[in-house]
Amino acid sequence: MTNYFLDQFLRLKCAGDVWNAVAPVREPAKEISEAMAIIKRVKRLALNKPNHYALVDLCSGNALVPVIAAHLLPVVQAVAVDIAPRSRPTLANVRGFRYIHTDISRLDVALGIHDDGLWQHRLIITACHPCGNLAQHVIRAYKRLGNADALCMMPCCQDSAYKHAMPAAAVKKLGKYEAWAYYLAQQAGGTYWIESQCLSPCNAIVWAEK
Repeated sequence: MTNYFLDQFLRLKCAGDVWNAVAPVREPAKEISEAMAIIKRVKRLALNKPNHYALVDLCSGNALVPVIAAHLLPVVQAVAVDIAPRSRPTLANVRGFRYIHTDISRLDVALGIHDDGLWQHRLIITACHPCGNLAQHVIRAYKRLGNADALCMMPCCQDSAYKHAMPAAAVKKLGKYEAWAYYLAQQAGGTYWIESQCLSPCNAIVWAEK
């Protein structure tokens, strides 16, 4: 399969190390393209200020985004956050990476408990396919964390909240998924676009900066 983001990943010198850390992955090509779409957007921010940011990936699942970031970007730390425990010994071998098991509604508490030093750095918040209202929890975490400078999120299935906040004509014109992305972008104080080169039907990028 030929795809821009998949090809970009396979060209990385660290591709093998990343894959060894996160595998097995249910849909490799799709999930790599999603992660690389997010990495593409946050890369500019990280390169502009090397060793200034920590990247915190919410609803992280297999941790593909932060593991790529730990290998590829000049971030002081890459953190995966998910409520479900992950028992993958290979993740412990990734330098500059760690996994926090917590409810993202308690993220500020969890970060403070686990590593006070993280608060000394500015944060880039990412999330790849948080389902339903978890996307709104991601936005709340981004807005609540005083040292979070940017949010990059690729939302997944829709919550019903946007239907009550948008005219039916707008939802019909955009379609349910894009209307959801638009709604989330408004909630975050940012913007959104469709990343057509991502191998996923849920391929909107929501971006916000403070």
